[in-house]
Amino acid sequence: MSLFTTNRPPRRHHGAGRASVFAAAVAALTLLSLPARPALGHWISPEQIIGGLRNNPQLRDSVGVFEVQRNKRILIIRVIPATWQGVPAADRLHLAAEWWETWRHNVKEGVVAVVDARDDTSLVNFDGEGQPSLIQARP
Repeated sequence: MSLFTTNRPPRRHHGAGRASVFAAAVAALTLLSLPARPALGHWISPEQIIGGLRNNPQLRDSVGVFEVQRNKRILIIRVIPATWQGVPAADRLHLAAEWWETWRHNVKEGVVAVVDARDDTSLVNFDGEGQPSLIQARP
């Protein structure tokens, strides 16, 4: 089981085909930045998830992750909008879904917010099943 998926079958994201090489590379780099987990356990602490996202220079440089923090059950990922918008939509959807599934699997009733680092406006909307849709950043 991946750190980014649950036992659910893979879901198709609106407007997204297969994840691109870019998204796969970023996801792999994120996986490598997370501390090792116990061999038999499937749970990753929220602190490990946050630390892995915060300390990943590839996410910062190629996706625009600016800041990551927790507010109780909410994972807040602040991104630089110009960098985030420069990533293909299919890749942003893939990453948002991976972040949601990882957080939700490890934090009871966890919620993910991907927001504009300038003013905290939402850049991704998740439906009740965790299916992401993109929201255009303001200029």
